[in-house]
Amino acid sequence: TIDINGAVDISGDTTIAGNVGIGTASPNNILDIRKDDQEGVDIDIVNSQTTISSSDTLGTINFRGLDSGIRTGAIIEANVPATWGADTDDAPCSLRFYTQDDTNDDTLGTARMVIREGGNVGIGTTSPSEALHMTGGYLLLDDSSQNGIKILTGDTAVLYIYDKDASDALTGGVTWASATGATTFYTNGLTARMTIADGGAVNVVGALSKGSGSFKIDHPIPSKKDT
Repeated sequence: TIDINGAVDISGDTTIAGNVGIGTASPNNILDIRKDDQEGVDIDIVNSQTTISSSDTLGTINFRGLDSGIRTGAIIEANVPATWGADTDDAPCSLRFYTQDDTNDDTLGTARMVIREGGNVGIGTTSPSEALHMTGGYLLLDDSSQNGIKILTGDTAVLYIYDKDASDALTGGVTWASATGATTFYTNGLTARMTIADGGAVNVVGALSKGSGSFKIDHPIPSKKDT
């Protein structure tokens, strides 16, 4: 056991067998850091270059295991998307998350998820264009309590659900306008085909036909009713 009070400068490799405690004489894990303070513990990972430029890496956390050799299972990387400016707050940074799948191929070369400097989150893409941008698969929301999906928008916002083809062109979708309460359905390059107003009135653009069975038009004028 070695007890150290104050600063320590160490040059070269150092090996410590056993747990290391910082702020505690009784570490419970291989590294146990404690601080009796309301602000808690701060850990700094500092890139000490005098100029931080685009594509630099501020720091990397590697999650590794020792099997037949040291292997990396996951990585979190702090990446610099643009050169830092003179102002102390001009320090753009994004976080990238990498994982290795259950194959013999190296899948750590492409980020699975990224949080960009502006806050957009990308899953399957490193260039998210919206708050949450997902590519390469389906979004599965599995709620055993059957509560469904809740999407909250502002008083004047519009909720969009669109479909794209292989060329990334919009082919159809649904919108809901919170200001009016109207729901509109689109096809063929976002051409409005049907709108349901908040009061229940339905406006259909184009022909209305039935394949089988029947439908009823309940019109106040008897001669306009049809089945």
